[in-house]
Amino acid sequence: MNPYLAELLERPAKLPTLPEVVRGIMESFGDENVSIEALSKQISLDPIIVAKLLRLANSAFYRSSRQILSVDECLLLLGMTTVRNVVLGCGLKDTFAPLPGIDLRALWNHSVQTACVARRLARTLGLNAELAFTAGLMQGIGQLLIHKREVERAAQISQVVDMLHPDRASIELRALHFHFGEVSAALARTWNLPESIAGTLEAVPLPLRADPANPIATCVHLASWVVWCTQALQAGKIASAQDASPTYPAQACALLGLDWLWWPSSLDGAAPAGLPPGRKERLPEVGAAIAGLEELLH
Repeated sequence: MNPYLAELLERPAKLPTLPEVVRGIMESFGDENVSIEALSKQISLDPIIVAKLLRLANSAFYRSSRQILSVDECLLLLGMTTVRNVVLGCGLKDTFAPLPGIDLRALWNHSVQTACVARRLARTLGLNAELAFTAGLMQGIGQLLIHKREVERAAQISQVVDMLHPDRASIELRALHFHFGEVSAALARTWNLPESIAGTLEAVPLPLRADPANPIATCVHLASWVVWCTQALQAGKIASAQDASPTYPAQACALLGLDWLWWPSSLDGAAPAGLPPGRKERLPEVGAAIAGLEELLH
């Protein structure tokens, strides 16, 4: 392991832990034979998660013909994968207390939206869309530990570049000798999550460094760029999509063979000029991509 990262993880302060219910659900990702009954029994131990699932299942998005009243019914309506991701989202959101210098709500919103966009892009490319969603949801956990254990240095980095900026990992690597993706992966391994998740998290911020290449991590990386651009435009941090063009992830696009229009039309100005017209379905706007999963944002 990177000695600088090892030193961060080995400091006396206790590492964050996932709630027991969430750990059990996450471990079930590696069990193809897990039953609805087993998952339902685990989830029912946490009333807050049960309440979120019931609100989502009874939302207008799912348009159920009857009221959903139990975890079993949620699993049948939503599917195991969606339920797992809701449980994961609830657990991650509650794992970290507020930290100096970090906007938890902004980080969480970015992660949820990235997860939804990554799932859509991965599905278009015939990749594992649910792994892309999970990695998108978890990508920011490394930032939380860095801000908890490297308070001053994280603050110094934030004076140079915003926490969600596409260049954040490169600057962290120069300043800390590791980046938030490596920390996210280390935490995932500490929690005994599947290596498919940990390895993807490690590659997300700088996918060109992954060996072998990790297409799902690249999808999440591109999705994160889309969300950052969209949020920066909405917040007035950039005046137009063209202002984001220096961050356009051209080499990451090339890894996936995406040398054409794949981003939402609102970001056309951020892309290099002269690309041929789209040959694949364009990504929807971020708001459309997250439709139905707003419950994760609250």
